[in-house]
Amino acid sequence: MKALFAPLLAGWPVALAEMDPREAPTDLGVLHPSEVADISPKAVDARRRERVAGRLLAREVLARLGVAAPVPAGPARAPRWPPGIVGSITHTTSHAAVAVARRSELEALGLDVEGAEPLDAALFSRVLTARERHALDALAPAEAGWRAKVAFSAKECAYKAQHARSATYLGFEAMEIHLEEEAGRSGAFRARFTADVPGHFAQGDHIEGRWRIDAGLVATACRLG
Repeated sequence: MKALFAPLLAGWPVALAEMDPREAPTDLGVLHPSEVADISPKAVDARRRERVAGRLLAREVLARLGVAAPVPAGPARAPRWPPGIVGSITHTTSHAAVAVARRSELEALGLDVEGAEPLDAALFSRVLTARERHALDALAPAEAGWRAKVAFSAKECAYKAQHARSATYLGFEAMEIHLEEEAGRSGAFRARFTADVPGHFAQGDHIEGRWRIDAGLVATACRLG
């Protein structure tokens, strides 16, 4: 399977693992009970495979750091990592990835993966700020759509990283994304806070990350520290 996230995390002090969730079992019994406590018994097979894939990958990367512990979901379904560990889990029906690091080396990680189909223009007003929408006005619809999808993924990614510090859930208007494009539909991004997150971030603070589009997917990654 293609290593979608490996180029984005190159040089970072992290352990990364990726897989196709369609190859994961549907039997939740392969996981620790705490890791599936929030999964409905009526969950469809695809949902079960995504959860199993994410936790099996988490087990794999934690083992590389010499840690053996379950990764249950917290009250808002964010992963609860073992003491001294930071990490991020992301998955779609066709791709799952997990990265972890020691807290002594990084404060937080954020990963996100989405299908690469352009974001529906009807969703622009929900996902993008007025200034972000204005920046897309001069572009052809197809280009505006894929840029909007990358911005959506970058926000999801950055929100995961900032949550490790702030324990605050933010709306899409809380950040604005600036993309820098390199060759081959990849590059860097900057997620700028549009307002204070009291005690943690100030308006104008930013989180930097990387993005790429490949194999029909958008992948974004960022870190704090």
